[in-house]
Amino acid sequence: MIRSIVMALAICLACSAPALAAGKIGIVNLIGITANSDVGKAADKLLQDRFGKERTALEKQGETLKKDMDQFRKQAAAMSEDARNKKGRDLQTRIQEFEKKQNDLNQRIAPVQGAVDKQLLEVLSEACSTYAKNNGFDLILNYNPSITPYASESVNASEGVLAEANKIWKKKGGKFNVK
Repeated sequence: MIRSIVMALAICLACSAPALAAGKIGIVNLIGITANSDVGKAADKLLQDRFGKERTALEKQGETLKKDMDQFRKQAAAMSEDARNKKGRDLQTRIQEFEKKQNDLNQRIAPVQGAVDKQLLEVLSEACSTYAKNNGFDLILNYNPSITPYASESVNASEGVLAEANKIWKKKGGKFNVK
């Protein structure tokens, strides 16, 4: 039994040696890079400038609607049947109008969000590629704690890719091409 385990370990070590010699691997936190990069901040600002007021107004309308529904539930038992039915129809109409406004806004946001995401991904991809080539990396992976529970800080390329993304974004003019 011990002989089998030792033999299996020897085989594993022999097979892993070429993998270790395969090249330099880096890990980046793309969520952090997106949040902290100029291109990521520009994406957030563009979406906020275009849709922020509408989103805020819709959120307020949703909160008011929720309060009115809660109040109706509390008062429904004390209301006459006619008053309860009328109030219920009124709330149902308001809910449908709210959902329509929400869907309309989401449909207007989707193409802009898609165009922004595509350009953002292009900048980040180019930044990873350029940084990898300039610093001798053969592979750069996105860090995901559920897949990679541990990675040495020595393989963290996030700061370099962030700096590279900022350079590329500036070189491209610092603006998104969206309608």
